[in-house]
Amino acid sequence: MVAVVAVVALVVGLVVALGGNKKSTTKSKAPAGEVFLAPANDPGANPFTPNVGVAAQLTSSVGAAAGSSTSAGGGGVSTSSSTTPGTVAGVSGAAPGLYGGTRSNSSCDAPRMASYLSANAAKAAAWAAAEGINPGEISGYLAGLTPVVLRSDTRVTNHGYLNGRATPFQSILQAGTAVLVDQYGTPRARCGCGNPLTPPIPFQSGFSYTGPRWQYFNPTTVVVVSSSVTVINTFVLIDVNTGQTFARPVGTTGGSDANTPQTGTTPTSQPPNVGSVPATLQDVVGNYGNLKITTSGDCGGFQNNAGQTFRVTVADPARGVVSIATSTGDYSGTLNADYSFQFKDSTSTATLDGRFQQANGTITMSGSVPLGTCTISFTADRIG
Repeated sequence: MVAVVAVVALVVGLVVALGGNKKSTTKSKAPAGEVFLAPANDPGANPFTPNVGVAAQLTSSVGAAAGSSTSAGGGGVSTSSSTTPGTVAGVSGAAPGLYGGTRSNSSCDAPRMASYLSANAAKAAAWAAAEGINPGEISGYLAGLTPVVLRSDTRVTNHGYLNGRATPFQSILQAGTAVLVDQYGTPRARCGCGNPLTPPIPFQSGFSYTGPRWQYFNPTTVVVVSSSVTVINTFVLIDVNTGQTFARPVGTTGGSDANTPQTGTTPTSQPPNVGSVPATLQDVVGNYGNLKITTSGDCGGFQNNAGQTFRVTVADPARGVVSIATSTGDYSGTLNADYSFQFKDSTSTATLDGRFQQANGTITMSGSVPLGTCTISFTADRIG
Protein backbone atom coordinates (compact mmCIF):
# COMPACT_ATOMS: atom_id res chain seq x y z
CA MET A 1 0.00 0.00 0.00
CA VAL A 2 1.11 3.52 -0.70
CA ALA A 3 2.30 5.23 2.46
CA VAL A 4 1.35 8.88 2.16
CA VAL A 5 2.69 11.35 4.68
CA ALA A 6 0.68 14.46 5.61
CA VAL A 7 -2.32 13.62 3.47
CA VAL A 8 -4.00 16.36 5.47
CA ALA A 9 -2.38 18.88 3.13
CA LEU A 10 -4.11 17.27 0.18
CA VAL A 11 -7.57 16.82 1.62
CA VAL A 12 -7.53 20.27 3.14
CA GLY A 13 -7.26 19.20 6.74
CA LEU A 14 -10.15 16.77 6.66
CA VAL A 15 -8.21 13.52 7.07
CA VAL A 16 -4.84 12.65 8.56
CA ALA A 17 -1.89 10.45 7.69
CA LEU A 18 -2.11 7.02 6.13
CA GLY A 19 0.25 4.12 6.73
CA GLY A 20 0.65 4.64 10.46
CA ASN A 21 2.17 1.22 11.05
CA LYS A 22 3.96 1.00 7.72
CA LYS A 23 7.74 0.96 7.78
CA SER A 24 8.27 2.34 4.32
CA THR A 25 7.44 5.88 3.29
CA THR A 26 8.35 5.43 -0.37
CA LYS A 27 5.67 5.73 -2.98
CA SER A 28 4.32 2.73 -4.83
CA LYS A 29 6.01 2.04 -8.15
CA ALA A 30 2.75 0.74 -9.62
CA PRO A 31 1.47 3.09 -12.33
CA ALA A 32 -1.76 4.91 -11.62
CA GLY A 33 -4.75 3.48 -13.45
CA GLU A 34 -7.33 5.44 -15.43
CA VAL A 35 -11.10 5.48 -15.12
CA PHE A 36 -12.56 6.80 -18.36
CA LEU A 37 -15.62 9.03 -18.07
CA ALA A 38 -18.26 8.15 -20.67
CA PRO A 39 -20.96 10.80 -21.30
CA ALA A 40 -24.33 9.30 -22.19
CA ASN A 41 -24.34 10.57 -25.79
CA ASP A 42 -20.67 9.83 -26.56
CA PRO A 43 -19.95 6.35 -28.00
CA GLY A 44 -16.27 6.71 -27.20
CA ALA A 45 -13.30 5.42 -29.15
CA ASN A 46 -13.32 2.06 -30.95
CA PRO A 47 -17.03 1.16 -30.56
CA PHE A 48 -18.18 -2.37 -31.38
CA THR A 49 -21.33 -1.37 -33.28
CA PRO A 50 -23.21 1.69 -34.50
CA ASN A 51 -25.50 3.38 -32.00
CA VAL A 52 -28.57 1.20 -31.37
CA GLY A 53 -29.87 3.04 -28.33
CA VAL A 54 -31.39 6.26 -27.09
CA ALA A 55 -29.73 8.09 -24.19
CA ALA A 56 -32.16 9.70 -21.77
CA GLN A 57 -31.95 13.30 -20.60
CA LEU A 58 -32.60 12.86 -16.89
CA THR A 59 -34.21 15.79 -15.11
CA SER A 60 -34.10 16.62 -11.42
CA SER A 61 -37.39 14.79 -10.93
CA VAL A 62 -36.53 11.39 -12.35
CA GLY A 63 -32.96 10.58 -11.26
CA ALA A 64 -31.96 8.09 -8.56
CA ALA A 65 -30.31 8.85 -5.25
CA ALA A 66 -27.00 7.42 -6.34
CA GLY A 67 -24.72 6.53 -3.51
CA SER A 68 -27.51 7.07 -0.99
CA SER A 69 -27.52 4.79 2.01
CA THR A 70 -31.24 5.35 2.50
CA SER A 71 -33.34 2.20 2.46
CA ALA A 72 -35.83 1.75 -0.33
CA GLY A 73 -38.66 1.94 2.15
CA GLY A 74 -37.51 5.39 3.14
CA GLY A 75 -37.58 6.69 -0.40
CA GLY A 76 -34.06 5.89 -1.64
CA VAL A 77 -32.23 3.13 -3.46
CA SER A 78 -31.03 0.55 -0.94
CA THR A 79 -27.25 0.32 -0.93
CA SER A 80 -24.44 -1.42 0.91
CA SER A 81 -20.74 -0.77 1.30
CA SER A 82 -18.66 -1.40 -1.79
CA THR A 83 -15.40 -3.31 -1.89
CA THR A 84 -14.25 -1.46 -4.98
CA PRO A 85 -11.87 1.43 -4.26
CA GLY A 86 -12.97 4.65 -5.88
CA THR A 87 -16.69 4.06 -5.48
CA VAL A 88 -19.13 4.84 -2.71
CA ALA A 89 -21.69 2.07 -2.70
CA GLY A 90 -22.58 -1.28 -4.18
CA VAL A 91 -26.24 -1.41 -5.24
CA SER A 92 -28.09 -4.68 -5.86
CA GLY A 93 -29.15 -5.13 -9.47
CA ALA A 94 -32.60 -6.01 -8.13
CA ALA A 95 -33.08 -2.70 -6.26
CA PRO A 96 -36.42 -1.10 -7.22
CA GLY A 97 -35.81 2.16 -9.06
CA LEU A 98 -32.13 1.52 -9.72
CA TYR A 99 -32.84 1.70 -13.44
CA GLY A 100 -35.19 3.76 -15.57
CA GLY A 101 -36.76 3.61 -18.98
CA THR A 102 -39.78 4.75 -20.97
CA ARG A 103 -42.93 2.74 -20.42
CA SER A 104 -43.97 0.66 -23.45
CA ASN A 105 -40.79 1.64 -25.30
CA SER A 106 -37.31 0.18 -25.58
CA SER A 107 -34.20 2.30 -25.14
CA CYS A 108 -32.13 -0.23 -27.08
CA ASP A 109 -32.48 -2.17 -30.33
CA ALA A 110 -30.86 -5.47 -29.30
CA PRO A 111 -31.81 -7.32 -32.52
CA ARG A 112 -30.03 -4.65 -34.55
CA MET A 113 -26.94 -5.06 -32.36
CA ALA A 114 -27.09 -8.83 -32.87
CA SER A 115 -27.54 -8.42 -36.63
CA TYR A 116 -24.52 -6.14 -36.92
CA LEU A 117 -22.32 -8.50 -34.94
CA SER A 118 -23.54 -11.46 -36.99
CA ALA A 119 -22.42 -9.66 -40.15
CA ASN A 120 -19.00 -8.89 -38.66
CA ALA A 121 -17.44 -12.17 -37.60
CA ALA A 122 -14.25 -10.74 -36.08
CA LYS A 123 -16.20 -8.32 -33.90
CA ALA A 124 -18.65 -11.05 -32.95
CA ALA A 125 -15.81 -13.31 -31.79
CA ALA A 126 -14.28 -10.52 -29.71
CA TRP A 127 -17.66 -9.48 -28.26
CA ALA A 128 -18.54 -13.05 -27.32
CA ALA A 129 -15.14 -13.59 -25.70
CA ALA A 130 -15.66 -10.56 -23.49
CA GLU A 131 -19.04 -11.90 -22.36
CA GLY A 132 -17.81 -15.48 -21.93
CA ILE A 133 -20.09 -17.01 -24.56
CA ASN A 134 -19.71 -18.48 -28.05
CA PRO A 135 -20.27 -16.24 -31.11
CA GLY A 136 -23.22 -18.36 -32.17
CA GLU A 137 -24.94 -17.60 -28.87
CA ILE A 138 -24.91 -13.81 -29.23
CA SER A 139 -28.40 -13.44 -30.70
CA GLY A 140 -30.07 -15.54 -28.02
CA TYR A 141 -27.98 -13.95 -25.29
CA LEU A 142 -28.97 -10.43 -26.33
CA ALA A 143 -32.62 -11.46 -26.64
CA GLY A 144 -32.57 -12.44 -22.96
CA LEU A 145 -31.26 -9.05 -21.80
CA THR A 146 -33.49 -6.16 -20.72
CA PRO A 147 -33.19 -2.58 -22.03
CA VAL A 148 -32.97 0.02 -19.24
CA VAL A 149 -31.49 3.45 -18.62
CA LEU A 150 -28.94 4.13 -15.90
CA ARG A 151 -30.25 6.49 -13.21
CA SER A 152 -26.87 6.83 -11.51
CA ASP A 153 -23.32 7.35 -12.75
CA THR A 154 -22.17 3.73 -12.81
CA ARG A 155 -18.71 2.13 -12.73
CA VAL A 156 -18.18 -0.80 -15.11
CA THR A 157 -15.52 -2.59 -17.09
CA ASN A 158 -16.12 -1.33 -20.62
CA HIS A 159 -14.65 -2.91 -23.77
CA GLY A 160 -13.67 -1.27 -27.03
CA TYR A 161 -12.75 -3.09 -30.24
CA LEU A 162 -9.17 -2.72 -31.43
CA ASN A 163 -6.93 -4.90 -33.58
CA GLY A 164 -9.40 -7.76 -33.59
CA ARG A 165 -9.79 -7.93 -29.83
CA ALA A 166 -11.98 -6.60 -27.05
CA THR A 167 -9.88 -4.14 -25.09
CA PRO A 168 -11.11 -3.78 -21.47
CA PHE A 169 -10.92 -0.50 -19.59
CA GLN A 170 -12.48 0.85 -16.41
CA SER A 171 -15.23 3.34 -17.11
CA ILE A 172 -17.95 5.41 -15.46
CA LEU A 173 -21.13 5.58 -17.54
CA GLN A 174 -23.17 8.74 -17.08
CA ALA A 175 -26.68 8.56 -15.70
CA GLY A 176 -29.02 8.50 -18.70
CA THR A 177 -26.94 5.92 -20.61
CA ALA A 178 -28.98 3.17 -22.28
CA VAL A 179 -27.74 -0.32 -21.42
CA LEU A 180 -28.85 -3.95 -21.53
CA VAL A 181 -28.87 -5.83 -18.21
CA ASP A 182 -29.02 -9.55 -17.47
CA GLN A 183 -31.38 -11.48 -15.20
CA TYR A 184 -29.23 -10.54 -12.19
CA GLY A 185 -29.41 -6.81 -12.94
CA THR A 186 -25.80 -6.57 -14.14
CA PRO A 187 -25.08 -4.24 -17.10
CA ARG A 188 -23.93 -6.37 -20.05
CA ALA A 189 -23.94 -4.08 -23.10
CA ARG A 190 -23.93 -0.36 -23.81
CA CYS A 191 -26.45 0.50 -26.47
CA GLY A 192 -24.81 3.66 -27.78
CA CYS A 193 -21.76 1.79 -29.03
CA GLY A 194 -22.51 -1.93 -28.69
CA ASN A 195 -19.65 -2.41 -26.25
CA PRO A 196 -19.82 -5.45 -23.97
CA LEU A 197 -19.85 -4.60 -20.26
CA THR A 198 -18.69 -6.62 -17.28
CA PRO A 199 -18.39 -5.83 -13.54
CA PRO A 200 -15.66 -3.32 -12.56
CA ILE A 201 -12.24 -4.41 -11.33
CA PRO A 202 -10.64 -2.74 -8.27
CA PHE A 203 -7.33 -1.00 -8.83
CA GLN A 204 -4.37 -2.16 -6.77
CA SER A 205 -2.78 1.26 -7.05
CA GLY A 206 -3.94 4.85 -7.48
CA PHE A 207 -6.09 5.98 -10.38
CA SER A 208 -7.30 9.14 -12.06
CA TYR A 209 -10.35 10.20 -14.05
CA THR A 210 -9.92 10.76 -17.78
CA GLY A 211 -12.39 12.38 -20.15
CA PRO A 212 -15.02 15.14 -20.18
CA ARG A 213 -16.86 15.71 -16.90
CA TRP A 214 -20.59 16.24 -17.11
CA GLN A 215 -22.35 18.85 -15.01
CA TYR A 216 -23.31 16.67 -12.07
CA PHE A 217 -20.38 14.26 -12.00
CA ASN A 218 -19.32 13.59 -8.41
CA PRO A 219 -16.90 10.76 -7.52
CA THR A 220 -18.67 10.24 -4.20
CA THR A 221 -21.99 9.33 -5.85
CA VAL A 222 -20.75 6.78 -8.39
CA VAL A 223 -22.22 3.33 -7.82
CA VAL A 224 -21.26 -0.25 -8.63
CA VAL A 225 -24.06 -2.65 -9.50
CA SER A 226 -23.80 -5.90 -7.56
CA SER A 227 -25.40 -8.94 -9.19
CA SER A 228 -28.61 -9.99 -7.47
CA VAL A 229 -28.24 -13.18 -5.44
CA THR A 230 -31.41 -14.53 -7.08
CA VAL A 231 -32.76 -14.43 -10.61
CA ILE A 232 -34.87 -11.33 -11.27
CA ASN A 233 -38.22 -11.94 -12.94
CA THR A 234 -39.40 -8.33 -13.16
CA PHE A 235 -37.55 -5.03 -12.93
CA VAL A 236 -39.19 -2.07 -11.19
CA LEU A 237 -38.20 0.89 -13.35
CA ILE A 238 -38.88 4.62 -13.18
CA ASP A 239 -40.20 6.32 -16.29
CA VAL A 240 -37.67 8.97 -17.31
CA ASN A 241 -40.45 11.18 -18.65
CA THR A 242 -43.05 10.97 -15.88
CA GLY A 243 -41.13 9.81 -12.79
CA GLN A 244 -43.71 7.06 -12.26
CA THR A 245 -42.76 3.45 -11.53
CA PHE A 246 -43.63 0.57 -13.82
CA ALA A 247 -42.80 -3.12 -14.08
CA ARG A 248 -40.82 -4.63 -16.96
CA PRO A 249 -40.46 -8.44 -17.16
CA VAL A 250 -36.91 -9.63 -17.77
CA GLY A 251 -36.03 -10.06 -21.42
CA THR A 252 -38.88 -7.88 -22.71
CA THR A 253 -38.61 -4.60 -24.58
CA GLY A 254 -41.60 -2.57 -23.44
CA GLY A 255 -44.58 -4.42 -24.88
CA SER A 256 -45.19 -6.24 -21.58
CA ASP A 257 -44.70 -3.24 -19.27
CA ALA A 258 -47.31 -2.99 -16.53
CA ASN A 259 -48.20 -1.16 -13.35
CA THR A 260 -46.07 -2.03 -10.35
CA PRO A 261 -47.73 -4.03 -7.57
CA GLN A 262 -48.57 -2.14 -4.38
CA THR A 263 -45.87 -3.32 -1.95
CA GLY A 264 -45.54 -0.31 0.34
CA THR A 265 -42.07 0.37 -1.03
CA THR A 266 -41.66 3.49 -3.12
CA PRO A 267 -38.44 3.85 -5.14
CA THR A 268 -36.95 7.31 -5.09
CA SER A 269 -37.78 9.81 -7.81
CA GLN A 270 -35.11 12.23 -6.61
CA PRO A 271 -32.07 12.93 -8.80
CA PRO A 272 -28.90 10.87 -8.50
CA ASN A 273 -26.04 13.25 -8.59
CA VAL A 274 -28.18 16.34 -8.84
CA GLY A 275 -28.40 18.43 -5.77
CA SER A 276 -28.83 21.89 -7.20
CA VAL A 277 -25.86 24.10 -7.98
CA PRO A 278 -25.36 26.84 -5.33
CA ALA A 279 -27.13 30.03 -6.35
CA THR A 280 -24.29 32.44 -5.55
CA LEU A 281 -20.66 32.43 -4.51
CA GLN A 282 -21.67 33.64 -1.07
CA ASP A 283 -23.68 30.45 -0.60
CA VAL A 284 -20.43 28.48 -0.71
CA VAL A 285 -18.18 30.71 1.40
CA GLY A 286 -18.50 30.00 5.12
CA ASN A 287 -17.79 27.58 7.96
CA TYR A 288 -18.28 23.83 7.42
CA GLY A 289 -18.94 21.12 9.97
CA ASN A 290 -20.95 17.88 10.38
CA LEU A 291 -17.92 16.25 8.78
CA LYS A 292 -18.35 12.58 7.84
CA ILE A 293 -15.43 10.51 6.54
CA THR A 294 -15.68 7.03 5.04
CA THR A 295 -13.09 4.68 3.58
CA SER A 296 -13.07 1.77 1.15
CA GLY A 297 -10.30 -0.67 0.31
CA ASP A 298 -7.16 -1.30 2.38
CA CYS A 299 -6.58 1.88 4.40
CA GLY A 300 -4.10 0.41 6.87
CA GLY A 301 -3.46 2.74 9.80
CA PHE A 302 -5.96 5.40 8.83
CA GLN A 303 -6.90 7.85 11.58
CA ASN A 304 -10.23 9.66 11.38
CA ASN A 305 -10.57 13.25 12.62
CA ALA A 306 -14.17 13.69 11.49
CA GLY A 307 -14.96 16.20 14.24
CA GLN A 308 -12.95 18.98 12.62
CA THR A 309 -14.41 22.17 11.17
CA PHE A 310 -12.93 24.35 8.43
CA ARG A 311 -13.76 27.47 6.44
CA VAL A 312 -14.14 28.07 2.71
CA THR A 313 -12.67 31.55 2.28
CA VAL A 314 -12.75 32.00 -1.50
CA ALA A 315 -14.92 30.34 -4.13
CA ASP A 316 -14.67 31.93 -7.56
CA PRO A 317 -15.51 29.75 -10.60
CA ALA A 318 -14.73 32.66 -12.93
CA ARG A 319 -11.10 32.57 -11.80
CA GLY A 320 -11.15 28.82 -11.17
CA VAL A 321 -10.09 29.21 -7.53
CA VAL A 322 -11.29 27.79 -4.23
CA SER A 323 -9.42 28.35 -0.95
CA ILE A 324 -9.93 26.66 2.39
CA ALA A 325 -8.56 27.49 5.83
CA THR A 326 -8.11 24.78 8.46
CA SER A 327 -6.30 24.44 11.75
CA THR A 328 -3.34 22.95 9.85
CA GLY A 329 -3.03 25.59 7.15
CA ASP A 330 -4.59 27.17 4.08
CA TYR A 331 -5.09 25.22 0.84
CA SER A 332 -6.04 26.26 -2.68
CA GLY A 333 -7.63 24.21 -5.43
CA THR A 334 -9.47 24.55 -8.73
CA LEU A 335 -13.18 25.41 -8.82
CA ASN A 336 -15.19 24.88 -12.03
CA ALA A 337 -18.30 26.66 -13.23
CA ASP A 338 -20.49 23.75 -12.11
CA TYR A 339 -18.99 24.01 -8.60
CA SER A 340 -16.96 20.83 -8.91
CA PHE A 341 -13.48 21.20 -7.39
CA GLN A 342 -10.07 19.57 -7.42
CA PHE A 343 -7.17 19.75 -4.98
CA LYS A 344 -3.82 18.30 -6.03
CA ASP A 345 -0.95 17.17 -3.84
CA SER A 346 2.30 18.48 -5.33
CA THR A 347 4.29 15.73 -3.58
CA SER A 348 2.36 12.79 -5.06
CA THR A 349 -0.09 11.84 -7.80
CA ALA A 350 -3.06 11.94 -5.44
CA THR A 351 -5.97 14.23 -6.31
CA LEU A 352 -9.06 15.16 -4.31
CA ASP A 353 -12.15 15.53 -6.53
CA GLY A 354 -15.53 16.71 -5.34
CA ARG A 355 -18.39 19.17 -5.59
CA PHE A 356 -20.41 21.81 -3.76
CA GLN A 357 -24.16 21.17 -3.90
CA GLN A 358 -27.30 22.64 -2.38
CA ALA A 359 -30.18 20.51 -1.13
CA ASN A 360 -33.04 21.39 1.22
CA GLY A 361 -31.44 24.75 1.96
CA THR A 362 -28.08 23.26 2.99
CA ILE A 363 -24.78 23.68 1.13
CA THR A 364 -22.79 20.45 1.15
CA MET A 365 -19.17 19.88 0.16
CA SER A 366 -18.24 16.30 -0.74
CA GLY A 367 -15.27 14.62 -2.35
CA SER A 368 -12.97 11.62 -2.46
CA VAL A 369 -9.30 10.84 -2.98
CA PRO A 370 -7.78 7.49 -4.06
CA LEU A 371 -4.55 6.66 -2.20
CA GLY A 372 -3.06 3.40 -3.36
CA THR A 373 -5.50 0.62 -2.45
CA CYS A 374 -7.48 2.97 -0.18
CA THR A 375 -10.09 5.55 -1.09
CA ILE A 376 -11.14 8.23 1.41
CA SER A 377 -14.43 10.08 0.94
CA PHE A 378 -15.98 12.90 2.94
CA THR A 379 -19.01 15.14 3.21
CA ALA A 380 -19.42 18.35 5.20
CA ASP A 381 -22.25 20.85 5.58
CA ARG A 382 -22.03 24.62 5.70
CA ILE A 383 -22.95 25.60 9.26
CA GLY A 384 -22.31 29.33 9.24
